[in-house]
This record gives sequence, structure tokens and C-alpha cells, in this order.
Amino acid sequence: MATIRELIVQKALERVNTGLPGGVPATERARTFAMTPDQLIKSTVYPLREETRPRGGGVGKDPTVQTGLILAFELRAKGDGVSAPDVLLDPTINWIVKQLALSQEAGLWATIDYLDTDFQWAQAEYALCIATVKFRVSSQMKTNDPSALS
Repeated sequence: MATIRELIVQKALERVNTGLPGGVPATERARTFAMTPDQLIKSTVYPLREETRPRGGGVGKDPTVQTGLILAFELRAKGDGVSAPDVLLDPTINWIVKQLALSQEAGLWATIDYLDTDFQWAQAEYALCIATVKFRVSSQMKTNDPSALS
């Protein structure tokens, strides 16, 4: 059975890939192949960090913990000679934030908070921009069974 973490990633992926507007690429779960510049714009999602704290009662009394799963959506674009790559990423960034920020998923997460977007640049024979859009997904899980909702 999938862990709560993987269920959250899959549901977030479903949300951002449903009803995509024109010009916004589908997001993939993970990239397992090299990308060439002609394949850009690309979007992938992965868990970046999971923070936990006891829900109450102290250690050993309640296996349920509050979790904050940091999800990262990594977007890559190559400049097209007219527009800078970060400008080309704006519609995708805006779509992902619109689909996820402050959303709730009954039984899976309480809320998703948009944290920030980091930009990295590479300037060579073309301009490349990597934007990492981060969210904190608040939920609960049982430490003695990471696949069990609490």
C-alpha cells in the first residue's frame, strides 16, 4: 500500500494535470531521463522534505503526528529568442499555484500553503531557467504505519 506521502504527491499531480490550459505542460511524477533543450518546457513534482511533530500526548502515547510535506514542482524552460525563460514559465507557475494553494483534500490533507518560488539560471548558447515552486502540505499520519490515515 502507498504511503500517505505518495498519496499526497499523486493527488497533487492529479489536481495540476486536470483541465490544463493551452501552453501549460502536464506535470510528471519524476524525471528518469535526460532532457534536451528542444524538450523544454517541462514540469516534474517530487517530495522535498517531510517535517513531523507529535500531535499530543507525548512520545509513545499516540503514534499520530502532524506532518508538513514540502512538495517541489520543478519547471524548466529554454529562452526562445523572444521571451526570457522565466517569462515562459509564468503561465505554468501561475496554474500550479492556482490549483494547489490553500486547497483541501478531505481525509488526505488539511491545507496546502504556497511557500515560494526559487529561480536558477544558466546562460550558455541559450538561456535556461529552472523554477522550483514549493508548497507545504499539512496532514497527519501514524508513525507506526505510514500508509494509515489518522
